[in-house]
Amino acid sequence: MLIDDIINNRKDSAKVDQWQREILKYDQKLIKEGENSTRKARTIEEEEVILNQWSGEKLELDHFYQNLEKFFGPYQDLDYFKKVSPCKIITALRSVVIPDEYFLSFYSIPLKIEEKGATVDKELLVFLSSRDGKNVYYADVLNDVFLSCPKEVRKKMKSEIYYRQEGIAIQLTDIEEHRYDFYNKLRAEVDGFQKEMLAYDQKIIEKENEYSVQRNRTVEEEEDIILNQWGGKKLDTDYFYQHLEDFFGPSNDFEYLKMTSPCKIIFNYTEEIIPEEYFISFYVIPLQEEERKKNDYYKEVVIYVTSRDGKNVYVASLLTSDVIASEDVEKKLQKEVCYYREGIATYYEDMKS
Repeated sequence: MLIDDIINNRKDSAKVDQWQREILKYDQKLIKEGENSTRKARTIEEEEVILNQWSGEKLELDHFYQNLEKFFGPYQDLDYFKKVSPCKIITALRSVVIPDEYFLSFYSIPLKIEEKGATVDKELLVFLSSRDGKNVYYADVLNDVFLSCPKEVRKKMKSEIYYRQEGIAIQLTDIEEHRYDFYNKLRAEVDGFQKEMLAYDQKIIEKENEYSVQRNRTVEEEEDIILNQWGGKKLDTDYFYQHLEDFFGPSNDFEYLKMTSPCKIIFNYTEEIIPEEYFISFYVIPLQEEERKKNDYYKEVVIYVTSRDGKNVYVASLLTSDVIASEDVEKKLQKEVCYYREGIATYYEDMKS
């Protein structure tokens, strides 16, 4: 799979070196185009003040490389880390590409983490990079210690420590020519999965015709649940594409979503593989203020309904369940609105098992 290849290549130093050269070339072009820009970037001095507030300590590189297991644990590929540059370690762990020339330093922040009822001393790693040695290019946390912190601490760290200079590229998909190449490859890959699923489903249909006597939920029944019992509405597909931010919030994926089909959008958010021919419609169900995440855009949950024959439901489910704050509401939606036709496959692994 294309996505798996991207993940695996994070530890291919020759491949990462090629990515770094492309990012550096692109960034030099950005610098030239923005020579007259008046935008103020965060300075290294300002970032270091923030790190000092967190009791951060700048690490000597020799100390960093001599203590890799201390920072990352025994389960990472430490032999690879020992052989490559700091920015290639960052790529391996965070999937962001930063030219080696831009690396500035690692910093260590001491933390006390609760583990199995005991308080344990840990060190959070932060990396800092710069184009010119004066302004921050990209700064962020690096190791998994961040995930062990309480939610409110993680949120505070992200809001204070994290910084990305406006307009920069940190992945090849941030560069337009690579982005559209990636999108086209991704669409082609998902299209292949859908064709496999359609052929696989035809075999299931043959078996159903021969043996099945089950009764399935109809599209009419599903729409009655969504529209009448939950106060939802059916979306015109053009309207859906014109209001993506209303349904998904601010996102960098809109370019891809706008150029792809409904069932490929479903795959993008759920990894369910549904043939294009089966799509019926998107629907929205309004959420009360206490039922939704606290922000300015998530006010409805998006539902998708699909069918083999236009009469009976194939899959009906939640596309944006992450907008729901209430566990009780999500469970009720799962029980009443969601429906999967018995015996079908929805994931790639289902076809291969």
